[in-house]
Amino acid sequence: MYLFQEIVYLFNREYVSEVMSKSGTTMNRRIHNIEIEPYTTTINGQTYNLVLVKVKYNIDNESPYYVGDNTYTHYYIIDPKTKQIVYEGTEIHPILNMPTNLKPISGYIETPSQDHK
Repeated sequence: MYLFQEIVYLFNREYVSEVMSKSGTTMNRRIHNIEIEPYTTTINGQTYNLVLVKVKYNIDNESPYYVGDNTYTHYYIIDPKTKQIVYEGTEIHPILNMPTNLKPISGYIETPSQDHK
């Protein structure tokens, strides 16, 4: 019997670009993370020592007209004995997606108008 070690590998890459124009500055940041860690599950009384690979892709966009921050995560569970992918799935986690409006429609953002009846 061998002991399945709790080792986590993390690979990270970040790309940042900034564009300036008459309408303002646009910032794009993309972060790509890959995490590899042990994954143990029990099915019908049998315990399996597998490998979980999480690929996270974060996209952060800021411009005078739009703000967005989203994380896309793709999961792979691999059987190290057969080297086959036994599960694959995706999760999309929107943190923030909204247009920016530089001019308030009514009142001020810091002090809202009292026009609610």
